[in-house]
Amino acid sequence: MVTAVRQLGADGGLSSYRLRIQPALALLAYRRTCRIFQEESVPDIVAQIVQEHRASNPPIAASFRLDQQLRQRRPPEVAYCHAYSEDMKGPQTVSVEATMVSVKRYA
Repeated sequence: MVTAVRQLGADGGLSSYRLRIQPALALLAYRRTCRIFQEESVPDIVAQIVQEHRASNPPIAASFRLDQQLRQRRPPEVAYCHAYSEDMKGPQTVSVEATMVSVKRYA
């Protein structure tokens, strides 16, 4: 997904552009929502944030699917977790704090 475009210059009828291409999940960085989670597991917290974005953002819905089939056992619940204006950093932070691994697959 192209997230930024900058014209570098023009020569006659030709122009040069610099494009920034990022995965669709990078769009999470542009939305800031504050929320509190209580007695939920880290995968459930991440799934809730991703599902909210899938419901309101067609590029994310079309290119990203959260696969939780790899879970063998129920992870422990987090007693209290707050995500203050950090839709992108929130899932990363709680995953690292719970020492869970993030796997990203790009098509």
